[in-house]
Amino acid sequence: MVKKSSLPRIDSKFIVIALSVLVLLYFIVLPLGVLIYDSVVVDGKFDISSYAAVYSQSVNLKALTNTARISILVMIFSVLITFPMAWLIGRTDLPGRKYFRTILVASYMIPPYVGAIAWTQLLNPDVGYLNELFKTLFSLSAAPFNIYTEGGLIWVLTLFYSPFAFITISRAMEKMDPTLEEASRIAGASPLRVLWDVTLPLMAPSILAGGLLVFIGAGSCFGIPAIVGMPGNIEVLTTRIVSFVYMGDDAGIRNATPALLHDLDDGPQRLYDHRRQEHPSGHRGTGQMEGPCHVLCRHLRLYRRHPAAGLHCGNVPDGQYFQRPQTG
Repeated sequence: MVKKSSLPRIDSKFIVIALSVLVLLYFIVLPLGVLIYDSVVVDGKFDISSYAAVYSQSVNLKALTNTARISILVMIFSVLITFPMAWLIGRTDLPGRKYFRTILVASYMIPPYVGAIAWTQLLNPDVGYLNELFKTLFSLSAAPFNIYTEGGLIWVLTLFYSPFAFITISRAMEKMDPTLEEASRIAGASPLRVLWDVTLPLMAPSILAGGLLVFIGAGSCFGIPAIVGMPGNIEVLTTRIVSFVYMGDDAGIRNATPALLHDLDDGPQRLYDHRRQEHPSGHRGTGQMEGPCHVLCRHLRLYRRHPAAGLHCGNVPDGQYFQRPQTG
């Protein structure tokens, strides 16, 4: 009896992964490698004079410091705004919290440069609609707001990149084990104490991930700084890179590369942020309850509905300010 020769089995998963890696190498790694190579090899010789030329110019160093300062401030303001909103929506019975979530994420669906143009129409110091309205209402001789400032740039960037932090933080808060917070409340801790001692430590990785996403997005944004910052002579790395590219020769491309490498340094952090979104802080255990308990917000009198009888039990004693969301 002749044995049939068995062909090696081809793993389809391996083929898909190999093809994905090849596509990644060809369309992302190879162009970046060529860009870096051309920036240090000129006429067949190793030459880093373009790096020295770029970083010896004060305008480029100022653009670097502006980028870092503006990105850090946008990150801080975004976290300070979105974390309380995520907590109110995810941990309280705030009326209309579902609509608040939609409103907060709505700016994520609007292109940033479109929003920047809208804000220049509103707060232009000469013909801005809001400035004209305030000048008429309060008999002002000069416009009270000027969008073409660093503060205006930070304001617009925060509006359009804070949804990154909100989505990351709110999603992690939904996944977080709520029994830890309820145990603290049963032990007598106040809502603010639970927030400080339990919620914040558990949410710290996701808060950091959301903040870093905002930092990277604000630092790599071009549309908003070009529309809001450049008229006010506020240069950032992205606008300087485009200025070099518009020089139209090889020297311009070589000079743009050193500035571009600052943004490329954040690549590994992007992967970390993506993994934090896939595995946010807090994990559901086998004995975890279905959903989080909500801090009751309506008025200052706190009630608790008995889960079995469905009756109000009067004023809730200290340590029992949580309510399981009603179903059905």
